[in-house]
Formats: sequence, structure tokens, C-alpha cells
Amino acid sequence: MFPQTPGAAIRRLGLRHHAVPGRQSPASNLPSVKPSADWYDKEVQDMATEDDRAEIARMEKARAHAIVAADHAILARITDDDYVHVEASGRTRDKEAFLAGVAPDGGRFDRYELIETMIRLFGDAAVVTGTFENSFISGTAPALVKRGRHTRVYIRRGGTWRNVSHHATAITSPLPET
Repeated sequence: MFPQTPGAAIRRLGLRHHAVPGRQSPASNLPSVKPSADWYDKEVQDMATEDDRAEIARMEKARAHAIVAADHAILARITDDDYVHVEASGRTRDKEAFLAGVAPDGGRFDRYELIETMIRLFGDAAVVTGTFENSFISGTAPALVKRGRHTRVYIRRGGTWRNVSHHATAITSPLPET
């Protein structure tokens, strides 16, 4: 059983008593205890996590817009040099081949829509999953519309997020209502 005096309870809990001016503190003889920074670190981490999540979300939107605009400069900035792109067909491409495929001779994406996006953070890595629909026009052929699920992996190097991997799976049946 613990002593019930205020000073004993304060000592038992490892707390520092804050004296009231003009009043003798029952714990004035206790050594100062530095409060744990765990709560502060978690608050800072939570803010950083939300900032990182917002940054990845902005990059995802910028990537979709850059694909339609065939903006190779933006895509090159977002995409890491070690990039691996796996298409729904199973074909793989590196960064250079991916950039070349965004607007090949005679073709272009006229739409790239992110339908749903979920971002999970793991320190300096982020995994983005979701669904997309895009439309590719080539010459006089009808637009090729593709729906799929994607997984993209981002890593933070030198304080900057970069897309290092993309994997797509075609959706051949109607998407369920959400």
C-alpha cells in the first residue's frame, strides 16, 4: 500500500510538484524531473506524417496531370532514377522508357483520373494504392480506355519524396459502388 500524503504520491508518480506562490510546497525537496518528450515527439511525428501524406497526395495529382499534359519535366522530377514500372500487361519499364511512353509518336493520354487513393507511411517509405481510369488516343483509332488498380511506392531521399515503383492490374469487370 502506498502512503497517502501528497508529497509521497507525487514522488511515487515521479511528478514534479509546481509550488503555489506564498505556500510551502510539500515536494519542494524533490529533485526536478524532466517531463517525458514522448508525447511531444508523437505530436511532431503526427504533424510530419500528415505533411508527408499531403505531399504524396499532391505528387499523385501532379503525376496524373503531367501524364495528360505529357509534361516530362514534372514526371522526371517525381520519378526516381531507380524507377520500375510494371504495366497491367506485365511489361516492365525503367524511368527512361516510362517517360518515352507517356506521349509516344502519334499517341497521347487525354484523361488520367485517380478514382480512389490510399496513402500509408512507413518512415521514409510510402505505399500508395488505389484505382484509376485513363484514356489513350492514337491516330484515328477509338480511344483505348483502361481501368485498373495501382500500387506505387515512394521513398524519401535527402528530404525529397520520389516514386520508385509502380505496378498496375487491369480491372476487367465493373467497379463496385462505394
